[in-house]
Amino acid sequence: IFTTLYYWDTFFTNEGLIADGRINDARNNVNDLIFCLHKFGCVPNIMRPDGADYASQPPLLYMMVESLMRVEPDAEWEKNAVAALEKEYEFWMTERITPCGLNRYGTNVKDRNVLIRDYDECERVKLPKDVSDEVKIQTAISLTAEGESGEDHTPRFYHRAAEYAAVDLNSHLYGLERFLEKYFSDKDKEKSQKYGEAKNKRAELMKKFMEDEDGVYHDYRFTDNKRSAVYACACFLPYTVGIASCGIKKLVGKLSTECGFSSCENLGIDGCQWGYPYVWAPHQYFAYNALVAVGEDSIAEEYADRFMSVVDKTFAETGCLWERYDANGVAESVEYQTQKMLGWTAGVYNYLYEKRRK
Repeated sequence: IFTTLYYWDTFFTNEGLIADGRINDARNNVNDLIFCLHKFGCVPNIMRPDGADYASQPPLLYMMVESLMRVEPDAEWEKNAVAALEKEYEFWMTERITPCGLNRYGTNVKDRNVLIRDYDECERVKLPKDVSDEVKIQTAISLTAEGESGEDHTPRFYHRAAEYAAVDLNSHLYGLERFLEKYFSDKDKEKSQKYGEAKNKRAELMKKFMEDEDGVYHDYRFTDNKRSAVYACACFLPYTVGIASCGIKKLVGKLSTECGFSSCENLGIDGCQWGYPYVWAPHQYFAYNALVAVGEDSIAEEYADRFMSVVDKTFAETGCLWERYDANGVAESVEYQTQKMLGWTAGVYNYLYEKRRK
């Protein structure tokens, strides 16, 4: 059972808390994340003393701040929270930038011996043992980068995540730049212009490197100048933040299952819990909002129904919410035992319930 805060998990939990009117609980969660950001220099993957030794996670802190600003404005709290967001932005722009100008997931681990040890001790995925130390180091960096993406592990990167400018990460950073541009528009014109220019540059680079002929954006492998052809739920994020507008029905078709959207299309790769046919609550949240953003409300409702129905059915059978689902209900254990009573499942369910009730 998870007894500590994980970074991106907290966003989805907070959305459910806000839907239930538990604003103070949501704000306390954000305050905890901000405290850790100031203490460690990034928001750790997990809120504990060694959490930042490993990595961060998708930068959703700005979305948490934005949600609280919307439901319960507090100018002084917002000022301090935005200062923290600027600090987090600097982390991503200094520690996770690539030669193509976009950002990647990575690791905070610098010690080569630790990386070799992490490779040798890895049990969650099958790795060849008869490889050089350099291969072990580069693979361990990418395995940690997958963890930083929140999708540990996924066939979308297949253990080479550090070589990709990630479509979801850059969408989140676009959203953060847009948020900061708007926040400072009537407070600091110079900062507002700075973030606005960064936002526009990111949109241009994403279009150049990530957009396919149908208008769907994919991860970009900057190490060999090649756009990925993989369809994954991460591809919904450019629609969610307003960069993409075309091709979403093709994405829906690639990821459709009986109980929502699979994290990744069927690539025939087994052993990855963020692969086909597994359905995770965070991806249903982003897919729903992506579809609504481009006016596909009926599809958004249909897939929200599919996800909520499997949650309802499985809760009736087991008395629990679960970390991950498939068409049979509780997803089979892959990498580790499927966890029960996850906050993000409750949060996304509550969020979708409230959205569809209005």
